[in-house]
Amino acid sequence: FGWPMESTTTIAMLLDLVIKDYQLNGRSIDSIASNTKFWKALLGTKLAATVSGNNLKEMATQWMTVPQAIPGRKQPVLREAGTVNRRMAVLLRGYQLGLEADPPLVKKKPFWHALKENAPRSGFVNWPEFERLRANQPDWLQVPSTIGHWAGMRLEEVLSLPRTQVIFDHQAKEVTIDLRPGETKNGEPRFIILSGDPYDV
Repeated sequence: FGWPMESTTTIAMLLDLVIKDYQLNGRSIDSIASNTKFWKALLGTKLAATVSGNNLKEMATQWMTVPQAIPGRKQPVLREAGTVNRRMAVLLRGYQLGLEADPPLVKKKPFWHALKENAPRSGFVNWPEFERLRANQPDWLQVPSTIGHWAGMRLEEVLSLPRTQVIFDHQAKEVTIDLRPGETKNGEPRFIILSGDPYDV
């Protein structure tokens, strides 16, 4: 009937399933965009059936032991376990969706054990230290660092905020940040109201 067969399914086809799944569920594809682009460039035309668990282990070992070039950075860096896990999760999600397709686009997915990640970062910068650090930043950087400090937001979250999600109430001297479903790390919406120092900045 012209349906794709397991023998013709490529990695790019599986990644397209992931993107469609995110869109269908109302989730932002920004969180997976870099990983889908990475896999398409690396293995996009490769047949999905030819990728094994051993291939994934070999790639992970290379990423974590051989410094990799990163756009925007002068020096190559090693990938951390968390980055590797996130990268693999996107690919494996594609295989899972391929298995669930009707008819199935793949017969199995590569075996992969998630790597042990470092403990989450802890601690905080106290107010005098933060004031000193911010005073030495250029003006354009003071806004995202202030939002991050007061709202506890990750840099990626702050830098990806559209202007329409930052609402000013000049009468109350407040600024509201409206994080919608699918735009936060855990997918839950957040509504943050800031006043005082962050409003002034």
